[in-house]
Amino acid sequence: SKASRQRDSTDKRVCTRRKAQPKKKHAGRPQKQPSTLSKMLAHLEPPVEFEAAARDAAAAVDQAAKRAFGAEAWVLPYGSFVQGAHMCGSDLDLCVHVPGISCRQRTTGRSDNSPQVDALRRLMHQLSDDFEIMETRLFKHIRVPIIILNFS
Repeated sequence: SKASRQRDSTDKRVCTRRKAQPKKKHAGRPQKQPSTLSKMLAHLEPPVEFEAAARDAAAAVDQAAKRAFGAEAWVLPYGSFVQGAHMCGSDLDLCVHVPGISCRQRTTGRSDNSPQVDALRRLMHQLSDDFEIMETRLFKHIRVPIIILNFS
């Protein structure tokens, strides 16, 4: 098919358009159209604003960690955002690295999460008003204590 060039008067770009031709039919093969699944998946893709808010939240937690523990503290995102498998409404998983804090062993052989729990409590006090603490899981029997936040 021949391509015709046509000038777009609104933004002075040159557009290339192809003349429509009838599609060739292949014996026994249906014509490809976007599947229902691909249409549904397109609706799950998060908008740019959602991803920007996630980056802002991570940066705000990083700033709070630096205020609480010094310049050597940093935030490591992991999970679906890092893998590129997040959807609109996905949570943002963050690990806060605090130099000098490690998991100690109790005399019973079980790990002692007291340093992590204390660090999370310190971090919570440094969070900006943009965060709401939704839930805390700071129990002694939990291997990895966490806080669940809402960022607005």
